[in-house]
Amino acid sequence: MVRFDKNDKTVVYYTAHTERPEFEDKIRGTLLESIGDLPLISVSQKPLDFGKNICVGEVGISSHNAWRQLMVGAEAATTAFICAAESDYLYPKEHFEFTPRRLRMFYMPDPLYMIYPHRPPAFRYKPSGCEGCIVVGREFLISRIRSILDPFGMWNPDPVRFHLFHRRHSIRFSISVPLVMFKTDRALTKRDHHASGSLPSLPKWGSAKDLLKTYAN
Repeated sequence: MVRFDKNDKTVVYYTAHTERPEFEDKIRGTLLESIGDLPLISVSQKPLDFGKNICVGEVGISSHNAWRQLMVGAEAATTAFICAAESDYLYPKEHFEFTPRRLRMFYMPDPLYMIYPHRPPAFRYKPSGCEGCIVVGREFLISRIRSILDPFGMWNPDPVRFHLFHRRHSIRFSISVPLVMFKTDRALTKRDHHASGSLPSLPKWGSAKDLLKTYAN
């Protein structure tokens, strides 16, 4: 089996600017602290001073366009792997220290918790993971997105229902510090994700109540 360098990864941050600007600013600040020296590409619908920025223009808000933005960032990268980064996640540095072993596989960190600013403060575990925190081979990611979305055009503001990967193409990996996904009222996907349990605090992030005050209020 090929052994890859742990730094052979590019972080691709993509956003349609749906969240409040001050919220996204805090998310990006935490992301910069976590990625260390990994190269950073941001793909945005408005100009953004964040890593190497690629502004695609206001192409519309949809899951289709979000994955196209991730694809554009992956095409601009030169590393073997891509780490996806979205505007409503807190990623610990442990996430970016993971070294994948296979190019044609989607890796997802575990555990991942969700927090809802409009509900009583608590962290809720998401057992199925989420595509917004994948680590994946760059060429495999590009080919996968193209094969699914090319029939719908480059940009498409209408919702297109699809799954980027199937279970046979995904592997979970464990990290000591969990990821946190905010589910605000401005999130692209409004539906509730399946979640289980409820914790008042998490390692590194502290209490849910304090975290909401820091980021979401």
